[in-house]
Amino acid sequence: MHKPIRKKAFSLIELSVVILIIGILIGGVSQSSRVVAQMRLASARSITQSSGVNSLKDLTAWLESTSNKSFDARDQEDGAPVDNWYDTNPQTVAKINFTQGTSTKQPSFKANAINGLPALQFDGINDLMTLTDSTKTLQDLVGVDEATIIVVHQMNIVRESNSFMIHKASDNVVRFNSHFPGVGNSVYYFDFGTCCVEGESRITGSSFPASYFNRVNIVMWMKKSTTATIRVNGTQMMSSALTGSLSSTDMASPATFLLGSNGDDPEGYFLGGYLSEVILFRRALRSEEIADVENYLSRKWAVKLN
Repeated sequence: MHKPIRKKAFSLIELSVVILIIGILIGGVSQSSRVVAQMRLASARSITQSSGVNSLKDLTAWLESTSNKSFDARDQEDGAPVDNWYDTNPQTVAKINFTQGTSTKQPSFKANAINGLPALQFDGINDLMTLTDSTKTLQDLVGVDEATIIVVHQMNIVRESNSFMIHKASDNVVRFNSHFPGVGNSVYYFDFGTCCVEGESRITGSSFPASYFNRVNIVMWMKKSTTATIRVNGTQMMSSALTGSLSSTDMASPATFLLGSNGDDPEGYFLGGYLSEVILFRRALRSEEIADVENYLSRKWAVKLN
């Protein structure tokens, strides 16, 4: 008669060896993930440093989220609230920095937000950042009748409106504003000069691209003389007459410049999603410059141009 086969229990030593091996495997995977993340970040920084943006004339502000100089060291942890976003414009010493001193209104640093790269996350409720230096005027940001704004963002929260930046010399009198309404009212707005006068100081377009929300988009607003243009991911969505301009008095007025909202109030149309790069020029870019900037951003953020 055959003796029954006994099941041998693992000894403490054997269990320890198994646990050790599992730990090494898990540690290896974690280490590999960190290495990949560091390589992506290093590549993005290299692409940024070698981009044509660095030498384009009339660059007034450049906010981007991959440089270790963009945020305070304590804020560069996943989920950390961010109180300062520093301008990395290499062409000027007088930076256009942004701040938020109220902790409940600070966007969060997300280490793996867009293409495995960091970005700021705005909650769509009350997060926003404002221009730090109260001595800055509108002429530090834009021209009398020319400007180019480029934004890389991902809108995740559908709201009536999602805003990015605004200048108001006085309440709704002189305003430089660019924002998106939500899906229920899919319209682009671009104000330049006295607010909200269609065909004079505002252009409005309803040609929202398909699958805009919950994806990364490169958006460009540009004004040159009496023509304003909106581009999304390398495609011109609209170009229309816009005769609004800014007077010398307007240009000399203190600038109220916001990121993530068009006003610190319940109707502020707060951005719900990621914001990773903002580039501002005080002039309209030429066609070859537009292509250069869009190609740089496409490569860096892995956004396919149409």
